[in-house]
Amino acid sequence: YNFQHLLASLPPMDIALRLRGQPVRGGGDVWSHLRFVRHDVEFTAEGETKMLPAPEDKYGLVQAWLERLVCDDPDRGGFKREELRDFVHFCTSRKTFRAFVAHDPARDDIVVRVYAPPPGRGYCPTASTCNRELQLPCGYADAAALSRGVREALQNHRCNEAHEGGASFAFQ
Repeated sequence: YNFQHLLASLPPMDIALRLRGQPVRGGGDVWSHLRFVRHDVEFTAEGETKMLPAPEDKYGLVQAWLERLVCDDPDRGGFKREELRDFVHFCTSRKTFRAFVAHDPARDDIVVRVYAPPPGRGYCPTASTCNRELQLPCGYADAAALSRGVREALQNHRCNEAHEGGASFAFQ
């Protein structure tokens, strides 16, 4: 099919936007793309329990704490603009949002799966970029601990990207 006529009808700015994506404008922008899911079944892989159901009360707390981290001003402990871009990149492998005419939750939302970690396991958030999913443990004692955990995960992601030059694959 010859796309030349279609491309000729679009202004260069539209083409650039579709190729680059929509930049992250702020915490409210990121928050509007998050969709929370409470993990409600035990997940076991290779004979080891990886995720337990998240208690309802902890699920609500983690959701409120993450909202504060994403939406608050940096002066009050919220993400800086670079951290918001890193957060989106950590969850999706893109530093921008898809430029869209109509919002498609399956393609545009980032699923935040809140789960309870098994006893003796760490509380480090992980992400599945193919699924646009953040796996967020609910074992944190308070908002400050969640903030430290998420920021540490972002820092590890930045270091891995600098050393490996992009996405890395590993079994956990």
